[in-house]
Amino acid sequence: MAEKDRLRNKQIRIWVSENEYKLAAKKAADGNMNMSEFVREMIVYGTVILYSPFDMKSVCSAINKIGANINQIACRVNEFSTISNSDFDDLKKSYEDLFNLYIEKVKEG
Repeated sequence: MAEKDRLRNKQIRIWVSENEYKLAAKKAADGNMNMSEFVREMIVYGTVILYSPFDMKSVCSAINKIGANINQIACRVNEFSTISNSDFDDLKKSYEDLFNLYIEKVKEG
């Protein structure tokens, strides 16, 4: 078949490590594909997940607030041998705030 008549007339060449090659070969075999089919499937249907670094200052600030709440609750428990519902609710709210901040940062990145 003449090159101009090929359905796929562009070639991509890449270099991979031995481990990357073995991984790709295993995944291709697991999918009952040869390497060319596997790479084409990954190009067309694969997904690249991009991560960006979190705003560590805001995450650390939220963690510090939770730590301060835990310390306050621990002091009250040691002093009164009990914990109030409002103390527990404060701690739960801080945890939810931190969790929501984490989810927000993951979605951004």
